[in-house]
Amino acid sequence: GGDNVLAGLALYDGEVENIAAGQAWAAARLEQSREAARLCIDYALGAVYILDLRLHPRDRITWMDAARRAAKLLGDRQNEGAALGNLGLAHRNLGEPETAIGYYARQLAIAREVGDRDGEGNACFNRALACDDLGRRAEAIPWAEQALAIFEAIGAPAAEKTRQLLAEWRGE
Repeated sequence: GGDNVLAGLALYDGEVENIAAGQAWAAARLEQSREAARLCIDYALGAVYILDLRLHPRDRITWMDAARRAAKLLGDRQNEGAALGNLGLAHRNLGEPETAIGYYARQLAIAREVGDRDGEGNACFNRALACDDLGRRAEAIPWAEQALAIFEAIGAPAAEKTRQLLAEWRGE
């Protein structure tokens, strides 16, 4: 947080051309090289918060789809799920909540398969937000309730935000 965030963003900004070139190189070779596939995952998921701040959602989709394909090739189900969730976020940022819901559903299935409770909670929470974006609050509330139960069970800080959102949606 704080100054560390600013320092990290400054570092990214100073190296953005090299980072983009490295990601493009790895993405072009992910099917021929396990190392390139691993780099695709690392570029996208290792810097997900910076990419959210610095890349247009369409560019994030390109990076996250390369990470998803790489994770699938490597049999890395947890990172495949994470990439799917981030694809959903990018589509939601583009105003495409229906597309986002499809990605969250796939993320949720993988999270449950691999026992990733945090990923499961995130998929439920993000699906709730996308349903609400579509004006389907009655559908959103059960998804948020599932997310809250998971976040509380694992002691995730997101529990408080989810609790507040549910109270707002319920008019409490």
